[in-house]
Amino acid sequence: MIGSGQNCMTKLNHPSLKVLYVIIVINIITMIFHYTHNVIHFDHYPEPTWLNARVVDLFWFIMTPFALVAGWLYHKGCRYVGWIVLLLYVLMSLLVLGHYNYAPFLSISFTIHLFIWLEVVAAVWLLAYSTWLTWYLKQLA
Repeated sequence: MIGSGQNCMTKLNHPSLKVLYVIIVINIITMIFHYTHNVIHFDHYPEPTWLNARVVDLFWFIMTPFALVAGWLYHKGCRYVGWIVLLLYVLMSLLVLGHYNYAPFLSISFTIHLFIWLEVVAAVWLLAYSTWLTWYLKQLA
């Protein structure tokens, strides 16, 4: 059932996949910038009281494999499962918007806004492109 009836061992070698891999790398880079800044300047970030820098750091190590596994699944031809894994990654990336639940928008520094929105824009771009790519590859099949 994995891959919704597709043979996941048939590697895809379409040029559009290279764009997907680049967007995944961009997402990981924006996430590294945001999470590194968040850990280093933890006291400046609006966070829930139960959260600490170690949990933020740990979450990065939980999220990143989702993006990497999704890229691998697309490469193996499992575009539907790959898309679902990317969707989970994007949803985890969008959790950065939660900072706005803990402080007024104008009280947050420009740098923090920048890192939050770089990650959000990259995640939405990844979701949009991977959704289009999954549909496009289905049309080719």
